[in-house]
Amino acid sequence: MAEATQSPNIPAKSKMDDSNAKIGLSPSFLTAPTVTPPDKKKYSLNKDRTMKKIHEAASRQLNVKLEHKQGKVVMELSASAFTNMTRALEPYYRQNGYGVSDNFQYDNQDILVETNLFIKNLETKKKLLTFCMYHTTCRILISGALTGDFLNEHVKDIVKSLDSELQLNELNKEIQRICLDKQAQKSSPKDKSTPECKPGISLQTSLEDWISGLPDDKKYEVISEQKLSTLVGFIGTNWESIVLHLGYSEAQINQATMKHPHNPHMQIFTALNKWRQREASKATFIVLMTALKECTVATIDWDRIKTYVNEISY
Repeated sequence: MAEATQSPNIPAKSKMDDSNAKIGLSPSFLTAPTVTPPDKKKYSLNKDRTMKKIHEAASRQLNVKLEHKQGKVVMELSASAFTNMTRALEPYYRQNGYGVSDNFQYDNQDILVETNLFIKNLETKKKLLTFCMYHTTCRILISGALTGDFLNEHVKDIVKSLDSELQLNELNKEIQRICLDKQAQKSSPKDKSTPECKPGISLQTSLEDWISGLPDDKKYEVISEQKLSTLVGFIGTNWESIVLHLGYSEAQINQATMKHPHNPHMQIFTALNKWRQREASKATFIVLMTALKECTVATIDWDRIKTYVNEISY
């Protein structure tokens, strides 16, 4: 476990002055909140501005920063740390004997814009903490009777369950690149039938040669649900970068993890199967393989993928 690079400057319960804190992060398996019926906002997000805000969040110098203002806590996170944090809160409070409920708010395009998590006393049902999580700005507003406890005790334990700082920084770089790619694609539209990807720095030439050398019937055949399920088995950590590369938002990734909080395979399959269904005839093998190749932060077993693809008949 990585040690904190700087101890959080957390005020005592009786004297909570305004403060900022950088918090060290360490890896762990994460779970996600269960889904409840959503509320809809009366507006549609501007996708260009949203992309810029996410890029800004992914570029923040600190992965986690706390500021105490007028009895409330504002947590500003990098884009990768925000995704981690939204999944870590519910399991932490359930494991410590609290009741948890949540509420999801979407815009008119069904894009998740805000998640509200409520921490309650199990016996009295009294609300003790409220987490308002804003997905476009990657900020969390914390309020309630246990705000002091959150600052003094809870936050230190919660951040220990997040990915390491190195992992978060690597994923932030990938998110920045994807945001820039999306903006460039909009300003210079290309033929959508051609994969719109920019090569990563550390891509292996052997992968490019292998993909380009495959027969056309394998390259351009639409991936079936069964074959996608098999391919998903060869994908490991940081799979979120692949889905982002294929055009999905962090909110949609959260939906996949919420649906299968304890099953990483089904999380990846659910997200990629949504892409397959959306793209229909454009969800070809070469598009998926190109996305996997470009997302260098994801853990992928290329030897098994090659063996499987070379042996199957598309």
